[in-house]
Amino acid sequence: MSMADDINSHRSSVERDRLEWEAKRAAARGTLKKHLEDQAEDFIASARRLKIKPTNGWVRPRWDLDLSVPNGEIFDDGYISSNGAKVRIYSNGTVVLCNHGGMPSSDPSYSSLTPPTAGQVRGALMSWLRAR
Repeated sequence: MSMADDINSHRSSVERDRLEWEAKRAAARGTLKKHLEDQAEDFIASARRLKIKPTNGWVRPRWDLDLSVPNGEIFDDGYISSNGAKVRIYSNGTVVLCNHGGMPSSDPSYSSLTPPTAGQVRGALMSWLRAR
């Protein structure tokens, strides 16, 4: 085998790993969005009962959330690892994942490779409501 074959083999394995990583990340984001959509009505009702006013959006009112979603990993010191997720929930129940700047994006801030459970997402929403 020549050096060129070794280099090409290495590049293809790196590309394969990157594509696998991107697929896992997209699946985790899809799961997060699905759980948020499933719980949006309860969140909106709770926010209104707690008199948490939505931000005035351009078209319709929305809540801009900065969630800390556990990702199922535990650090050596026993603390649970979590990933930040910037999310917009509109008053009609529409959920949008946002980038680190808080704007809707095709590259959202949530970067975990492990899909969150419905309970983890619910806990993150409840923590956000308690903080307000």
